[in-house]
Formats: sequence, C-alpha cells, structure tokens
Amino acid sequence: MMTLEEILRIIRDFFQGVVLQFNISDVPPFIFDWMRAHPGQTVFYVVNGVLVFTPAFLTGPVLASMGWGASGPTAGSVAAWIHSKIGIVGARTAFAYLQSAGMGGYGTAAVNGMAQVFGVVSGGAASVYSYFNSTGSPE
Repeated sequence: MMTLEEILRIIRDFFQGVVLQFNISDVPPFIFDWMRAHPGQTVFYVVNGVLVFTPAFLTGPVLASMGWGASGPTAGSVAAWIHSKIGIVGARTAFAYLQSAGMGGYGTAAVNGMAQVFGVVSGGAASVYSYFNSTGSPE
C-alpha cells in the first residue's frame, strides 16, 4: 500500500514533469493558422475557457459594474434601480444571490457555478452548430 508521502511525490513529479513544462512552441502550427483565420471564434473559446476554469475573473467585475458591490447596491446603478422597483428583497431570491455574490457571500458559489454552466453549454452549442453547418471542406 502506498503512503501519503509517495502519493504526494508522484503528484509533484507529474506537475513538474508535465504540467509545468508547457511551451508555446510545442503547439502545432495549424492551431495558430486556425486562430488567425477565425479570430472571433478564438475569442469565444478563450472567454468560455475563462468562464469554466476561473469564473470569478469575469463575474466579479460584471457584478461590480452593475452595482452589486461589497457594501450593498451602489447608488445610481442597475442594482439600485432593480432594488427600487422590487422593494423589499426576500431571502434567497435572485437579487439576494447577486448581492451576496457581490459581497463575497453564499451567492458567490451560485453565480460562479451558473457562469461555468453557461460556458460549458455555450461552448457545446457552438460546437454542435459548427458540426452540423460545416461544408466539410478545409478552410
């Protein structure tokens, strides 16, 4: 039976030998050719990758720009306007989750999870769309 130290050594060796040894020159040239030919799709896939792997990198600034700040809805913002229209905010409502996420509370996991789901679904939908609408000829 392997000890914890042996397992950690195997994991450390893997990351040092494989993951941390990535070199951009190892990427096949046809990938860069495709990226130059399809800049819009490249941006789409990069943004989806960010959404899936680091959702807070995008959700934090979006929430802040819409007014869900660390100390409550920001005056004159979209969040303040919505709050003025709905009145008293009930616990565990969509507004409460967004405000909680803006404050770094329980809503953070829900908002980031939804962003990840959106990234996966939109990436999958784009792949299915391009599969069924391809001409079969190389570009």
